[in-house]
Amino acid sequence: MKKSQKIITSISILIVLVLLFYFVASIITRFTGYSISPETRLSEFDECLQKQDITLYINSNNPTETFKELDIGDYLKDIKIVNCARGSGICTNEQVNSIFINGNRFEKGISKFGLAKNSGCKLD
Repeated sequence: MKKSQKIITSISILIVLVLLFYFVASIITRFTGYSISPETRLSEFDECLQKQDITLYINSNNPTETFKELDIGDYLKDIKIVNCARGSGICTNEQVNSIFINGNRFEKGISKFGLAKNSGCKLD
């Protein structure tokens, strides 16, 4: 076999393998909902929020709707959430529908800018 034929064969095999990998990855994604990609890194803001003492107290039988109303909905994964309507028994009247950031009470309508300012975390 000539050198040029070996190169063409090798490139052809490589292309077939890449296409096969793409096909298998798309099938896995379609059936499991998981994609084959590198793990995404948290932003510095998310990492900072996770290190803070932030607790959101809600009183709702439908938490999903309550979360949609919040301006900080994108950052709920980074804070502790307590639903007082679920009979946890640890909520006081002061806590209901509030967010506590490092011991300071704020209304639950706080914006992401207020969250950043009061937590000491810089927005990306």
